[in-house]
Amino acid sequence: KSADKYLLSIPTWSFGIPYVLKEYIDVITHAGLLFEPTQAGGFVGLVTDRPACVLYARGGAIGPGSQREAVEAKVSFMESWLRLIGCTDVYTVLDEPAEGDPEVIREARERAEEEAARIARSF
Repeated sequence: KSADKYLLSIPTWSFGIPYVLKEYIDVITHAGLLFEPTQAGGFVGLVTDRPACVLYARGGAIGPGSQREAVEAKVSFMESWLRLIGCTDVYTVLDEPAEGDPEVIREARERAEEEAARIARSF
């Protein structure tokens, strides 16, 4: 909780986050540590005023508009968790696909690098 900002780089494992990251999240996500329940039944995050940037790498395209979009759970899970603990400024960089046509991979990597550079200027 003492960090000024959070930068996470997450590979895709079976359409989700690596199990070791999920286990870590489960271990540290407790009432009184990262969030507090409210009287109204909601939650208030305790990790406030800190931005988070998450870089996602995927072998195949599973983002919006792809045939595998329905199985993508990693981005929504991480964004929900970061907002639960109090991070209100959450930035996302997708690097996909990392396999297949070399030209498609090169163009995708360039887009991801440009997006990361844009975010870094204000992060």
